[in-house]
Amino acid sequence: MSVLAMVVTFFYVSFFGEIGVVLAVFMGVLIFIVGLIVTRLFDVQTVKVTKYLVRRLADHKKIRDFIMNHL
Repeated sequence: MSVLAMVVTFFYVSFFGEIGVVLAVFMGVLIFIVGLIVTRLFDVQTVKVTKYLVRRLADHKKIRDFIMNHL
């Protein structure tokens, strides 16, 4: 969600040159709501991929530990 907010804000400021406080708050709330909707749309796929990765990494302790500790 934060990447989505950063990209939208970056392009808005790049195009218009500035952003006001009221607009920044409005954009933040709007982007937060859109982010929640997007995460709910892909919730099932995210859970499936996560379960698949956990199963695959069960036999690779060093790789699993590296991912869990550093990423």
